[in-house]
Amino acid sequence: MQLRILIANKITSYRNASFSDRTFFGRPHKIALLPFNRGLVWLVLDGVDEMQSTLGNPLEEIGTQIRQGGLLQQARIVLSCRLNLWDNGINTLESFDNYRTLDFSYPQQVEEFICKWFGSQSPAQMQTGQQFCVALREPGKERIRDLVKNPLRLTLLCFNWYLGEGNLPQTKAGLYEQFVSYFYEWKKEQFATTREQRRRLNAALGELARDGIDKETMRFRLQQEFVYEYLGDPDDTDSLFAIALRLGWLNKVGVEAENPREAAYAFFHPTFQEYFAALAISDWHYFLNHIPENPSHADANYRIFEAQWRETIILWFGRKTVSDHNKESLMLNLVNFTDNCANLYKIQAYFLAATSIAEFPTTKYIDIILDKLIILAFGRLDESLEEIKIFPDTISKNAKTTLARSHHPRTISKLIQLFEKINNEERKEQIVKIIIALCPSNKIALSYLTISFKTTKNRKLIQCILEDFQEADLDELKFAIEKILTNFLNISFKICFLGYLEDKDTEVTAYLLHEGLDIHLCIEVIRTLNSIQPNSFTFSKTILENFLKISILDNRTQCLLAAELIEIDSKNSLANKVLRTIFKSSSDDEARFWAILCLYKNDLKKVRYLNELMDNTQDIDTAIDIAESLLKTDHTNKKALNFMIELLDTTYGFYCFHAADTLIKNKIEIQRAISSLFNLLKSDETDVRHSAAEALGNIYIDCEDAINILLKGLCCRNKGKQNFPFVESCLGNLKLERLFVTVVINLKDCLYQSSDYVNRGACYESLWNYANTTHYPIFYAAWYSKC
Repeated sequence: MQLRILIANKITSYRNASFSDRTFFGRPHKIALLPFNRGLVWLVLDGVDEMQSTLGNPLEEIGTQIRQGGLLQQARIVLSCRLNLWDNGINTLESFDNYRTLDFSYPQQVEEFICKWFGSQSPAQMQTGQQFCVALREPGKERIRDLVKNPLRLTLLCFNWYLGEGNLPQTKAGLYEQFVSYFYEWKKEQFATTREQRRRLNAALGELARDGIDKETMRFRLQQEFVYEYLGDPDDTDSLFAIALRLGWLNKVGVEAENPREAAYAFFHPTFQEYFAALAISDWHYFLNHIPENPSHADANYRIFEAQWRETIILWFGRKTVSDHNKESLMLNLVNFTDNCANLYKIQAYFLAATSIAEFPTTKYIDIILDKLIILAFGRLDESLEEIKIFPDTISKNAKTTLARSHHPRTISKLIQLFEKINNEERKEQIVKIIIALCPSNKIALSYLTISFKTTKNRKLIQCILEDFQEADLDELKFAIEKILTNFLNISFKICFLGYLEDKDTEVTAYLLHEGLDIHLCIEVIRTLNSIQPNSFTFSKTILENFLKISILDNRTQCLLAAELIEIDSKNSLANKVLRTIFKSSSDDEARFWAILCLYKNDLKKVRYLNELMDNTQDIDTAIDIAESLLKTDHTNKKALNFMIELLDTTYGFYCFHAADTLIKNKIEIQRAISSLFNLLKSDETDVRHSAAEALGNIYIDCEDAINILLKGLCCRNKGKQNFPFVESCLGNLKLERLFVTVVINLKDCLYQSSDYVNRGACYESLWNYANTTHYPIFYAAWYSKC
């Protein structure tokens, strides 16, 4: 259903209510719109990944409808969706604040959850929970330990363990197979079923799940008439439909927008629809039937590249009832897939194969898959040039993430071999990060991190090492690492206080010796220390207070330290005193701005003081920061709004672009901001023109003016007039339909004609973005178009 129609229906209901009692509501039309104008209307879209979409990606559909304007742009929108859809969307819904449900940490949070779950059943079950924790710690259970970091799967496994015989599954498919079996056992007292009923129901649910996912108009929300075809009439108490409803495998979730008399149904959870769908697929050709010379042929299919099939394919690989020959056939075709489009889809096929090895660890293609994945992650040595050719960032990051989730014994051994071959310390740390994700207590990895923290002069590397310390299982090394971190802080304070190092400071790290004091890094060290050892809060508080007492620090640094101290001790008198002094008397308006944000969590006081500061500041960058903060609190704030609108008229292009971008993201004065972006297309500043064009390309589908500017920039690049790959990157983030072929062909030409390695990489990354969100036959046709 169109979101704007949904809102219009709600307004009609609101107006009708207004007419029923004029004494309270006054003039209904104005009152009905007032909540929108004040940002008081919230639209909640729960389970967006289950939404049907004509554009293929529900997030893109929502973004398009928001950009079409009207009251929808003034409503606050909250949506939820599963991670596989969000990660698959390239630069989708940029104006939203993103919040992600994090996985549990193992063993701390996982074991804490298990104890609470079994403790809530009965005191006697506590021992059962402890046995479960012991079973998870056993060698060879790395894959299942990773799976149960997900809260839903951990709940399912607790339930399985509670009902079952204390056996842990080896795969995700095994986990769902166990749960389906125990689900019937759990429901037996309420509604007993025979083995034959369960067999017939599982088979029918599988066909329903499979065909539902395959229908673009349904996916995870199933129409009543569609369900009838597979399960019969729910009014017949003996029908499979009635049984599925009584057991809870299917639930009524609403009615159809086009026909309110027709109910809509959904599985107990989308993951179970994906599991049942996997049960209904016997032949691997259902996922892939490649016709290389004609991908658009009626007999061709490429479900392997469709996001909604990803989990089902992975679960299919984990099924015990599918022959290894069948699995190996699909794995071989994934590994050997030839796309004739610069490997843009071949690499996607590799990622799917690599993700599936955790469910099918005995595949004979394991070495081929892991070796290729390591090349995609870390590059290939070009012996003729004696340099390493690196893949674009998006592909490299994806490969590293996939390696970290592979959970195969050979992954670590191959990574250690690579680790021992290379000398680059940043690349070594990247390898170590993956090893720790697979085995948090790996001694080689932890030893490298400990030594590198003391010996490196590379600030970025130290930051990465601090992150790794927080993810690792430090065990017996915890005390040694705590000592290294506390020494770093103590010596940093001494440098700050004395201004130099003493000869007796033998524990000083190479970074401090080379760079001296780094307050920002000190704060990151404090956070790491508090994470790995909660008992260190007292030390952290003391060291922060000692830093704050040193008068030579500038106001911005003091704000930074005070804010961190308040995180540890919200009522800390010293931190509050320092912040109030800065707020009242500092000559640095940016520091005063940060002091206000730290001191006043109450919106009314914060807005009042920010308004006053905005009236008095002479620094335009600070004024922009204040305006953005005010608009986040209240997007109707007149002072901030007027400032941003005035900024649209500035002659300095980047300030104008920044104002337009802020107004659009806050859904304020959108048309005026868009007009400014169109004006910026004529700017003398190349980067401003391209930034405005990219922004407009994200707002409008097939925005010809913007796309022409970028294509012209690409043409100039090919003639050697520019050296930085800004245009190529911009061209990879546009909303395209009619002009899709034009953009793909131009990027393809640049990819093959440019002599600059960096520019080619940017072109490839942009093409990769489109390939990830476009059906293979459509992309193939565009790639070979004569347009």
